[in-house]
Amino acid sequence: MRRRSRDEAAGAIAVGVAVGVALLATGAACEKPPPPPRPPVATPPPARPPAKREPDELPDHPSTLAVLWPRGEDPAAELVHERLRAIAPTLQPVETVETEEAAAAAGVAVDRVVFARRYPRSGDAPMEVIAIRRERDDGLIAALAGSDRPIEVDVSPRLGQPGLEAVGRAGYAIVVRTRLDAEHPLASYRYQLRLATAVAGEESPAIFDAGAHRLIPPTEAHELTITSSVVPPIERLFSVHVVAREDERWVHTHGLNRIGLPELDLVDVPASLADEAARTLLTCVASLLCDYDPPPGYPTAPIALAGPELRASLVWWKEAVERMPEGVVGGADDRPDAPHRGWRMLLVALDREARPRPWQPPVRVLEHIASGGGIRISRREIDRRAALARERWPDAATLFARHGGQAGWRFVVKAAFTVDGGLPENREHLWFVAKSLDADGFAGSLITEPQAIARFHAGDEGAHPTSIVTDWSILAPSGSYGPADAGLLLAGSND
Repeated sequence: MRRRSRDEAAGAIAVGVAVGVALLATGAACEKPPPPPRPPVATPPPARPPAKREPDELPDHPSTLAVLWPRGEDPAAELVHERLRAIAPTLQPVETVETEEAAAAAGVAVDRVVFARRYPRSGDAPMEVIAIRRERDDGLIAALAGSDRPIEVDVSPRLGQPGLEAVGRAGYAIVVRTRLDAEHPLASYRYQLRLATAVAGEESPAIFDAGAHRLIPPTEAHELTITSSVVPPIERLFSVHVVAREDERWVHTHGLNRIGLPELDLVDVPASLADEAARTLLTCVASLLCDYDPPPGYPTAPIALAGPELRASLVWWKEAVERMPEGVVGGADDRPDAPHRGWRMLLVALDREARPRPWQPPVRVLEHIASGGGIRISRREIDRRAALARERWPDAATLFARHGGQAGWRFVVKAAFTVDGGLPENREHLWFVAKSLDADGFAGSLITEPQAIARFHAGDEGAHPTSIVTDWSILAPSGSYGPADAGLLLAGSND
């Protein structure tokens, strides 16, 4: 299968949005704790998965995790191998990589390579494990390379984070590098992180994710790979950076290229909308794009994000930047280096009549999010949240047993029901206030009016099994909690 060029792929994703709109428009809203929940609609059938990549080489943007290792004796290849085998007993190295080849792949001097091995992964995708000595004491652990440019693993700006003081004392980086499966990128990333967590053992102060440019503390790595069997949310695979100039902001991602998506930019965003609203919008658009394989074509079509009136479009960054006035933050002068060029697209409100710049920031969408409105997410994310809600259901049951009926505590549960005349996968998600809740399910009162299920109405009461639960939220005196963070509430409620 011929790999498409980046220009072709950019156009493919752009117009592919039009193909996916009809499916994606019936997703659920981004996570906003009720009450009141936004009116739900039927869930669409699964979208087509992305086309499988050719399995011959690491892509231009491999996923690179660097396990930081303390000073002392060189990390032993056999110790690392034993820890990998503890997670994957059948894992065997394909070969020991020559020092010269490993140094070239990692972008470091030959004498800094301690050892290097190549392992198989799912399909034919290779996984490389390279141990590298630290070069100097400024926080720079190693200069890791993709196929086109070095990636600096510079942890110095993060040394002041609580619990990460030991990062500055790391003497080595044990790099676990692979490409992520295009069809299952979140599961593939979790597997890679699980292997890196196993390598880290008790010695490592943190794991550096070079794609997302962020440190992963041991507690977070353990939570994502050991405590839970559910894949992480897509926002774990990328970071969002904000560049300020007066009252304007340039908000952009790092890390999406490694899952076969363009990096996303918001340019000329008002400062008041550049924090949570912009991050939420970029996360939701990335989630939508992750769900389908668009056909080739260009230019863009609008993405329906919250009804037909709230839409945004994707444009190739070069095309947009060429028409920007001088001085706009995120313009050509702010993009001197490869990480801010390459395969990137701007998320914009498209106005073909506007001159000289038809691309404006999607302010209406950002204002909608900032005011508490929800926007659509992908079927893949809906399924992920449902799996997490059911996995953590025992937490909800325990907390209800302790606090159900108490003043200041409210338990709400979302469940999915097949719409009238629909297939089993055509479901509507409805919110209930729980009046009882245990390991087997819940009983409660419906608080949303169904749109496609005639037998239900707001105020109806009934009992429902855990198997149809897709989300839940606990409103406690200290705030609202969901499946991802109810463990904190569970520990605190013992006090």
